[in-house]
Amino acid sequence: MTDPNAAEMQQRLYEIEILKERAQQIQLQLMKVAETRESLALTNDALERLKDLKKGSEALIPIGSGVYVYTKLEDTKKVMVNIGGVVGSRSIPDSITFIDKQLENLEKGQEGLEKTFNELNENLQQLKLSMQMEQIPQMM
Repeated sequence: MTDPNAAEMQQRLYEIEILKERAQQIQLQLMKVAETRESLALTNDALERLKDLKKGSEALIPIGSGVYVYTKLEDTKKVMVNIGGVVGSRSIPDSITFIDKQLENLEKGQEGLEKTFNELNENLQQLKLSMQMEQIPQMM
């Protein structure tokens, strides 16, 4: 015959592991959101600087993996923007607005993730505390 307390304790330990894994997943999502927000902020900064440049200005443009190319700007009024897998021309102010909206959405998402993370941690702490409280009478 199995001890019902042992089965309940095993169930709680399983729940703790599930909560820990979920919290780790949320932490990874929060890190990705922070990286994306940083990237978008840098893009916005670059667009703001681009607004002040004149046609024919020389620029150093990143092409990826720390590699840059020198170029002369032919158009300083518009940029190409990837919107849902489709690349199209947009004015710089429209592009800044587009990125600002993305940043705003990411911030809301981050707030939701942080709330969920805090709730998970609170549940985890309560579960651990209840297990400890049940262990104390057994020790006496």
